Amino acid sequence: MPDGEGLVVVANAASGAQPQLVDPVRQLRTLLPRAEIVLYEEKMGPLAEVLETAAADAASRGAAWAPAAVTER
Repeated sequence: MPDGEGLVVVANAASGAQPQLVDPVRQLRTLLPRAEIVLYEEKMGPLAEVLETAAADAASRGAAWAPAAVTER
């Protein structure tokens, strides 16, 4: 998957240490510019349901998906 083409990522920017020094969604878009990035927000409902929906949508299109945790190294 060069540049994330065909990849669906659900990012929960509220997870991890706060405040975040680097925007995790910006990191993902930089590293995987062709990936579809779904930014999770609590108003979307339970994270597990959002992940299931993203996985089903990705599978229906023949894509891959990955829940992501981006940490600064």
